[in-house]
Amino acid sequence: ATELGVRVERIPNLLSSCNLKLAERLTKTGRRMLVVGEGDVQFVTRHLKDQIAARVAQRRYGLSRARLEQLWRASMVSRCDDRYQASSIESLLRKVASSASDQLASPEFSDDGMALLPHLLRVAIPQDRTAEFLGALIDGVIRVTSLRSTVRSAADLAASRSDVAAWLAKRMPADDFLLIPQAAQQLGIKQEVLYHLVRVGLLVTSTRRFGRRSARVVGLVEIERFQREVAS
Repeated sequence: ATELGVRVERIPNLLSSCNLKLAERLTKTGRRMLVVGEGDVQFVTRHLKDQIAARVAQRRYGLSRARLEQLWRASMVSRCDDRYQASSIESLLRKVASSASDQLASPEFSDDGMALLPHLLRVAIPQDRTAEFLGALIDGVIRVTSLRSTVRSAADLAASRSDVAAWLAKRMPADDFLLIPQAAQQLGIKQEVLYHLVRVGLLVTSTRRFGRRSARVVGLVEIERFQREVAS
């Protein structure tokens, strides 16, 4: 713990998150103790350096806390306690970039026909569809292009507006979400309780536009997940 600069209480969780199998030895009193070697310490040190807070990840990679939470739930990025694994986020962005094609010079993929990923995530993609959206980019369902030779952030990637619109129309039927009062009724709880669940992170909402107005909604998939993983 002293070598790593962490509290002793964190050591078991750190070793577990690193999937390290440690040697054991017996003390003179017959107690079984784990032995942490120098190589183990170096491995955990690299692991610790790879862990970043959500606010750091948001600033560095252009993905909001809510989006990162969705990606973690879909096992597309890794997290230890409340910190994200930077290398897993970078690996995800590289996967998206690997699907990019050189379409910047194409008339149909001009500046008017493309948008940066952070912009699309902010105005078009509901939070509960974050993982599915990134998957569509990786699978080539939505055309994506890289604006830099080395992608370090979501802002280095842009996608076709028309492809995104077509994907949304196909993948997001109107009855795929519920308003807050409807979601509370579906779960059999008061609206105040639902808002509390949202505040503590047990239930994820997104924002949808209805004409000129915006409203918070809960996806049916999210309700099913809540009933399966939390309510049960």
